[in-house]
Amino acid sequence: MNYNHLYYFWHVYREGSVVGAAEALFLTPQTITGQIKLDAAVVEGEPIHLRCFESAHEMLLEELSQHKLNMINSDCPIDSTQQEGLFSVKIGECSVSFWCINPVPDMPFPACLESRRLLIPGRKLLNWFTSQGLEVEVLGEFDDAALMKAFGAAHNAIFVAPILYAHDFFTDERVVEIGRVDNVMEGYHTILPPE
Repeated sequence: MNYNHLYYFWHVYREGSVVGAAEALFLTPQTITGQIKLDAAVVEGEPIHLRCFESAHEMLLEELSQHKLNMINSDCPIDSTQQEGLFSVKIGECSVSFWCINPVPDMPFPACLESRRLLIPGRKLLNWFTSQGLEVEVLGEFDDAALMKAFGAAHNAIFVAPILYAHDFFTDERVVEIGRVDNVMEGYHTILPPE
């Protein structure tokens, strides 16, 4: 996700709608929704579950296979069925941390995760929640940690980010790390074109 995606999303949040954001930015609503894809299942009386993600990964893979790019650094490896000839190399991994805006929940970690709604990076944490016997409410899934942090701050939610982001989060005095999970890893991969 780039700055424009976050900026447009922030305007949608601030204005209360895509149309309002489009008017404030002097753009068409189609431009806003084309830059940000929000899938929300809304049923009256039911909680909302957001999935905020960027759909440019496939476009980047296509450009890489056409040799318009030299490589892509990604949080997921290439699946050989996605683009023939591309391959990926794992370059590292780190564990994840749970964060929230002050005040922190008054229960110990990980039990405190049941006290607020969660924003998570995809579905890989769901097995960990089950293994811990936790019944959590997932408010949303996000590809971008900065967007997740902004949304978490606005909605008093607990959010997840790789520990590599800790330095960025520590500069915001409102954001507090409430726990780390060393056995759930965020991987980093370099995707390369065919020779």
